[in-house]
Amino acid sequence: GNGELYLSYISFDMDSTDIFNSHGDVMFTRSKDGGKTWSPSISINPQRNWKKSSIVKTIISGGADFGEQGTAMCFYKNQILISFGSYSKKGIRFTYSSDNGESFSKVRKIAKSNSGTPVTSIFTNDVNEITILWHDAHKIGSVNYITSSDGGSSWSKSAALAKNASIISGAIDSKRNIHFLWNEKESANVDTKYTYTKESKVDFFTPLSLLDTKAEASRFFIGAYQQFLIDKNNLKHAFCIDWSK
Repeated sequence: GNGELYLSYISFDMDSTDIFNSHGDVMFTRSKDGGKTWSPSISINPQRNWKKSSIVKTIISGGADFGEQGTAMCFYKNQILISFGSYSKKGIRFTYSSDNGESFSKVRKIAKSNSGTPVTSIFTNDVNEITILWHDAHKIGSVNYITSSDGGSSWSKSAALAKNASIISGAIDSKRNIHFLWNEKESANVDTKYTYTKESKVDFFTPLSLLDTKAEASRFFIGAYQQFLIDKNNLKHAFCIDWSK
């Protein structure tokens, strides 16, 4: 809304002498000139003796995953909202900034996670109801969500939308319904499913099958890598990879 660009990312402090003692930080930077220049990155959750960096230092070197995972960000009025997961089932975390990224609130753990490497997504609506979704980055498992109706001060109990699934995305419409799009394993194949909440926001309409990929789930394929969005006219859009082609 103010013409600035914001970027959050995971930066890994890879210790080549002790890779299993390496750590990842959630970093934040912003640009006031359309992306030509960027501010020095700041760490939202400092780990050990982490040093501030300018843009990316090391992102997932050698395929290793340590520290924090799956950062996501959205903007509501004058607040920047950020969610991320912690490695080794340590939970889902949330923070926000009320001064355009100059500083962030204390990071809070808002949910447990059964995922070893949770990847999050976060979205909100015009009355600052927030939803955070997460899934495991590397395998079929549960896809989960948690909601807040007061801008992140308090949170609902987290819930699993599906337990044999992967890769979830979503959005909130103008009627305050939450929409979900995820992949679910059925027999040997992975299907793309869609549903949305009823007025109670606890019950869901029967999921629709949008795309049966006809592709076998494996370590290297866990879904259609889909995205879901709602435009200003309240039209719903789903994007995904059709692996059957």
